Amino acid sequence: MINMKSMNPLTCILNDNRLTGPNFLDWLRNLNIVLNMEALGYILETQEIELPGRDATSDQQDAYDQWFVDDTKVCCYMLASMSNELQNQHENMKSSCEILKNLRELYRENSRTARYEISKELFHAKMQEGIEVAAHVQKMIRLIPQLEKIEFQMDKELHVDLVLQSLLDSFSGFIVNFYMNKLSCLLSELLNMLVTAQNTMNNKRNNKESILVAGTSSSKTRKKKKKSKKGSAPQQSAGVTKKKGKAKVAADKGTCFHCGKDGHWKMNYSQYLASLKANKGKKPSEVHLQLGFLILVRAHTFVPLCRN
Repeated sequence: MINMKSMNPLTCILNDNRLTGPNFLDWLRNLNIVLNMEALGYILETQEIELPGRDATSDQQDAYDQWFVDDTKVCCYMLASMSNELQNQHENMKSSCEILKNLRELYRENSRTARYEISKELFHAKMQEGIEVAAHVQKMIRLIPQLEKIEFQMDKELHVDLVLQSLLDSFSGFIVNFYMNKLSCLLSELLNMLVTAQNTMNNKRNNKESILVAGTSSSKTRKKKKKSKKGSAPQQSAGVTKKKGKAKVAADKGTCFHCGKDGHWKMNYSQYLASLKANKGKKPSEVHLQLGFLILVRAHTFVPLCRN
């Protein structure tokens, strides 16, 4: 087995991705990368050169010699990166073009299957909510060259149409503006335009959400204030009720006919009892005369009376 790493550092991708059959397209892509690094890519893109005759010029002979050397290198790269079974099938073929032609015939059906799968994924691609537009468009851009490598060519404008058709409804304004202004751009330019449009839409959405949050918080504050006012009213009424209860209890005890105040009886009033002790021993007429001067009325009006 040829140690390709010592010849070209990129050959490690061929060592890691050897041709087994179903991976023909991936293997061919990696092979072209290595050949282009060695300036050998033209070998698989041009027809093989026939051996010059005796009457050939020196330039024709030199061109054939150079092609033969380069073609031999390409054959070595191809055989070294195949499975053992495929090496046995192709090691006696004359040129790299003959090897590639046979491989395409063997795996032509797989190429058609690959075209079906890739085209299905590309034409049915739809952007999902919550995904960045950059990731979505980059995925579609990667699918387009894969179709071109299996001889499925599309118009450049169709590439742009497929990308725009796959976008979310939130990009409808961008799409209308794009076609009304008859814009024309590459896929890379379209990607940058869509990223800018998504950032603008996100900023507008964030501003609206902040306004809604501020309005909601202010309405909640007003509701809390109203509830606090309503909650304080029962406490005041309860206080009034308590005061009314005290007044009622005081009224139940009656009004003192000695001082005119509520809450006690005359016969239990200390000042009245003291006056009785002071008047003890005096004549009854004198006592009645002193007590008859004032009779307390409910309206706190004193009416002088005389009793005989």
